[in-house]
Amino acid sequence: RYFQEFGFTLGFTLFAFGGGYSAWKFAMTYAVFYHTMKATFSGSRAMLNPAVAFAEFMQKNISIGEFIMFWFAQAFGAFFGFGILNMMAGSFANDPANAVPAYSSDNFYSTVLNEALSVGLLIWLWLDMHSKDRSATYAEQFYGFAPGLIYFLALVFVNDSSFLNPAIFEGQWAANMFFSNQHFGMFKSGVWEAGFSVENLTMCFAPIVAAFIACLMYAHFNK
Repeated sequence: RYFQEFGFTLGFTLFAFGGGYSAWKFAMTYAVFYHTMKATFSGSRAMLNPAVAFAEFMQKNISIGEFIMFWFAQAFGAFFGFGILNMMAGSFANDPANAVPAYSSDNFYSTVLNEALSVGLLIWLWLDMHSKDRSATYAEQFYGFAPGLIYFLALVFVNDSSFLNPAIFEGQWAANMFFSNQHFGMFKSGVWEAGFSVENLTMCFAPIVAAFIACLMYAHFNK
């Protein structure tokens, strides 16, 4: 299951970000990969997102250890996906010695708030479409394209976001540092300081906190 998440996150990264990025392309690529993964592997949850994996943990569908392993698998999938894109584009000009936090702009906090709200909506819809009472309705109508629609709407209105996905954020930032003109430069202290900065950690864990709150609210309103 971990290799499935790794492979499909890698493929998703290549298709969603290769040849230019747009919110519509990102959302529809997710929807197609979701359908494909569900159809290919029996019992697959097709998460592709640590925030969604955390929601599965909150629903007691996976253990905390499985959640952590899924997060690693998805992050490494995104890392290698962005690495391949960087190599294909020949963009080895980045110098990891000059690494800075990914998001340190003036609108950082508003971006975090917008992203947290968007992730909350995404998780709410995910829980609803996988509930016993509503799954059949979603399957008949737009199963899989529902979270894709939320991704699209969220990414249109959220600027400088982590794509509502900590794995994509981590993979993109790490790939830009490692697949550079100084591979071993990523082991310099400046890179690690930037990587574990408050800004980067916030972008990684804000979606998880939002997923936690969304799960609690969904459980409260659907007793």
